[in-house]
Amino acid sequence: MPLPLHTYADILDINTPPPPLVLPRSHVAVQQAKFMKGHRNKAVNRLPFEVLHQIFSLYFSSSPVVYHGGGLRPGIYNNVSQQISPFTLAHVCAHWRAVISSIPSFWSTICIIGPVYNQVDAIRSWMGYTKNVGASIEFIQLNDRCAPHELEEATGQVLSALIEYSHCWKSLHLEFQCTEYQPALSNIDARRLQKLEGAHIEFLPWTARRPELDWFWLQLLRAPRLQAISWNTVDLPPPVNIPEWGKLTTIDCGGRITQFDLWSILRSAYQLLDLRAKGIFIKDIYQPPMLLPTTHRTLESLDLEFKSSPVTFYHGLKLPHLTSLRIVQNPLGPHESDPQAIAGALSMFLRSLSDHQALQEFTILDATMPEPLLIKILQLRALRSLTYLGVHAASEHLIRGIKLQPPPNPPVLPRLEELEIFKKYEGLEGYDMVDQQRYVDSDFRKLFKSRSPTLTVHLHPYKRILTKETYFDVY
Repeated sequence: MPLPLHTYADILDINTPPPPLVLPRSHVAVQQAKFMKGHRNKAVNRLPFEVLHQIFSLYFSSSPVVYHGGGLRPGIYNNVSQQISPFTLAHVCAHWRAVISSIPSFWSTICIIGPVYNQVDAIRSWMGYTKNVGASIEFIQLNDRCAPHELEEATGQVLSALIEYSHCWKSLHLEFQCTEYQPALSNIDARRLQKLEGAHIEFLPWTARRPELDWFWLQLLRAPRLQAISWNTVDLPPPVNIPEWGKLTTIDCGGRITQFDLWSILRSAYQLLDLRAKGIFIKDIYQPPMLLPTTHRTLESLDLEFKSSPVTFYHGLKLPHLTSLRIVQNPLGPHESDPQAIAGALSMFLRSLSDHQALQEFTILDATMPEPLLIKILQLRALRSLTYLGVHAASEHLIRGIKLQPPPNPPVLPRLEELEIFKKYEGLEGYDMVDQQRYVDSDFRKLFKSRSPTLTVHLHPYKRILTKETYFDVY
């Protein structure tokens, strides 16, 4: 007869009373009992890789946590909640670390709001997980009340830690609110920016031009995959006369931009598809002589906000493949009392597009342009392919002007599907909701009858959406 089986714990504890007599068990049952006894506390660690992957993906599905109490606070943020982050769970065990590291979305975004102190090791550890992913880096230097040397030192440490992993950058956002220039930016090497596709840079308004800053711009523009770049400065234009602009497809610039800067960009960025510029000043005593007329054959979207009269800008510019045009005019130049000159220059520019009729979206925001001049512009042949129109303000005269008339009258915007009025519709002020509905119905009834059933009118100041089926809807 075989001896009773005992566990290792029973042999060590000889003072315990003998257990009740049990029937002999098979070898398989004994092995299963030992396995369950020794691993009852390790069930989570033994979950399959795919199960943990799904659990973590569902748990960390929140949006970025960057703003606290309505403002920015210093710290390191990512694309998940900061209470329990993937970076914290990666230190639980090797199994969890392998699962966390295999989810690229956890490490694809990092936002550092400075100044942050003694966080270099954490930044380097975080960036270590982005080697095979490609990370979106965002660094915002706050205007913090601290000693200038401490702020510059903390900013330099963060930038140095990020630049060590510049080969992992996919997009870069740098915003400096305190210091003009950080020496650490001189360590950026274009040969390591193999994944960089987009960059946004903001310096202080009074930042002076210096050779180190030109070197920084040059290294960014030499990134082999860079396609989009944007900046927002006041008196600090980037070096535009370099061949590296030729590969860019999207440019967004803000600050103090001159006509020379815009035309230089159009001449250098010959593959450009989208150009947005804010704060354009045409007259500048420091700008070089005016360039000759230019033609850009790839530009499809143009968004311009003028701070002076745009009359001279429209002369000589030809964009045969333009499909979207947005213009914000605040004329402060010599033609500010002559809207006829502005409307005439814009009409001449639009007539250059009539042979192609590719323009589909047109937005013009100009509070000083009389409505009769705007109606004449909308009657141009170049705008017959428009499907979208956005205006600053409108009245019943504008609605009558764009209403389709029977032949032999020329068609006005025959393909229009969407009309947006951003600021005001004259005549609605002072009416209650019932009177507004009656007033709008009387103005737009004939417009909807002459147009396609898909026409939609947005009255943004009054939160109204007008369609042919329902003239009065609330957002």
